Amino acid sequence: HPGGVSRRCTDSLAGAWASILAPEQQTAEWQPQSLLTGGTKIGGRPLLFGCNQKDQSAQNSKPSSPAPTEPQVYTVQMVNDGDKDFFDPDRLHIQPGDYVKWILKAGVHTTTSYHPKFFSKPLRIPEQAEPWHSGVLKDEGQSFELQFHVEGVYNYYCTPHQSLGMVGVIVVGKPVDGPGLAPLPDVIDASGPMMEGMLYPREITKLTELIDWAKKLTS
Repeated sequence: HPGGVSRRCTDSLAGAWASILAPEQQTAEWQPQSLLTGGTKIGGRPLLFGCNQKDQSAQNSKPSSPAPTEPQVYTVQMVNDGDKDFFDPDRLHIQPGDYVKWILKAGVHTTTSYHPKFFSKPLRIPEQAEPWHSGVLKDEGQSFELQFHVEGVYNYYCTPHQSLGMVGVIVVGKPVDGPGLAPLPDVIDASGPMMEGMLYPREITKLTELIDWAKKLTS
């Protein structure tokens, strides 16, 4: 119905017009749409009908709400390059609901959150978040995927290569204060035997770099 005018309204106007006009005025040239212009006159006066108003339902309709943003999937490569083992990238800023997918590119690696549940490591993820440990990935192309819901800062590492500084950080939403931003211990002498739960010099150095980066994020 062009112009927001319904057929039912036009038909009713046609009947009203026919009842007003004398028979000799009801010529073949007369069209119901002339009622919609407000320009038709009888006795020098304009004949006006309410149906020439715009469709109120169209005026009052509101745009639909935008669809929720789809969760994003971020990829982290687990790399061995000669004598270097690292996550690429080693830092991510994502939003609650997003996924991180670690993919083994070369070497033998894990992705493991800093949590007492695994190898007695100190807690360095949000207290409400679930800790994770991928297990050892050995075959190129193997992957481990995790969805993040709790806002905050997450520190994680590779169990075989933690002493080499193979660590990473994920900021979910805002870098709110919590275990992931807690001060790190002083670098210790690691010349002795490896002990479960300890942090190694290169591990501490890399974590310090990543935490400083996370603190500068604003949202």
